[in-house]
Amino acid sequence: MQVWTLEEAIRFLEEAKKTKPHFYMLYLLAIFTGMRRGEILALRWKDCMLDEGKISVSKTLSYIKGQGIV
Repeated sequence: MQVWTLEEAIRFLEEAKKTKPHFYMLYLLAIFTGMRRGEILALRWKDCMLDEGKISVSKTLSYIKGQGIV
């Protein structure tokens, strides 16, 4: 498996911040927490304890053909 170095990840995030700022936080969470796309998209503010520096991952979103997003 090939993974990015810290420098490559930072370079990617800097470029994303300029070209796709609406996705920047999603990329940041994925890179530095290991959270999956569905976990990030299922987050709610109540899952984020900013004063404690914690995020609670308790659900995920998935697309199921014929049912949509669940």
